[in-house]
Amino acid sequence: MSFIKKITSKLIYTTLTAIAVLSCTMSAFAYDGIGTVTGSVVNVRSGESISHSVITTVSKGTELNVISKGDVWSKVQLPDGREGYIINDYLSVESKEGVVTGSAVNVRKTPGLDGEIIGLVYKGQTLPVVGRETEWVNVEFNGQLGWISAQYISDAFAQSLTASYNQSKGEQIVSEAMKHVGKPYVYGASGPSAFDCSGFTSYVYKQYGYNLNRTAAGQNSNGTQVSRADLKPGDVVLFYDRGYSSIGHAGIYIGNDQFVHANNASTGVIVTTISNSPYYSTRFVCGRRIV
Repeated sequence: MSFIKKITSKLIYTTLTAIAVLSCTMSAFAYDGIGTVTGSVVNVRSGESISHSVITTVSKGTELNVISKGDVWSKVQLPDGREGYIINDYLSVESKEGVVTGSAVNVRKTPGLDGEIIGLVYKGQTLPVVGRETEWVNVEFNGQLGWISAQYISDAFAQSLTASYNQSKGEQIVSEAMKHVGKPYVYGASGPSAFDCSGFTSYVYKQYGYNLNRTAAGQNSNGTQVSRADLKPGDVVLFYDRGYSSIGHAGIYIGNDQFVHANNASTGVIVTTISNSPYYSTRFVCGRRIV
């Protein structure tokens, strides 16, 4: 094979490989739209045939994230995060748009604060929403896919999967948490006389029969994830560590953009307003709804 043919062949192979990798990556988080159940009571199955087991049933009017739509079956995400399959005849699918809520918001190439900025969008601007990954929303922007922090866009996918919430229990959690304001921070302590951050959250919830994982990072697997815009009193709030490399801090949301937490050895258990704190406002990861 000539040198030119070898180079051309290598370029074609590299391009096709890149396209294949991109396609696989996209399939992990892309959605086809929001599906509304049109049948009275519809089975959601574990696979694409009626011989597969029924995971659950959904009633008419229920909205589901449509992960992929085939000729007969659609793969969907249930409100509790599980995935299954539903016959297309019982599902009406439509695309959704998100409205930018921040004054001027960066659109990034990849999800995360370290993602390359590819553009800027402004408050009130609408963008097609095609997916979501933790606290980032995947949008169509100027003919390409980009990512916007979920706290700066009304996310149709998140709105359709809002976690259930027990208001009275949430208020009880807040009441218990506030009793400990002023107590000291001690690393590794889990109450009742002293706490570290995750020791505080786990202690408060334990008083009402809920067992949370002991570390802040571990509590990211407790309950149901909620965005900053959807926080309710009693939700656990989680934050990145100083290096933005992992979850390193936890507290309990009390309402009005405030949370109570075992902050550090200097302050002990205090109440902080997220938006007023340069540290915590930039490190917010997500909320976890336990009640």
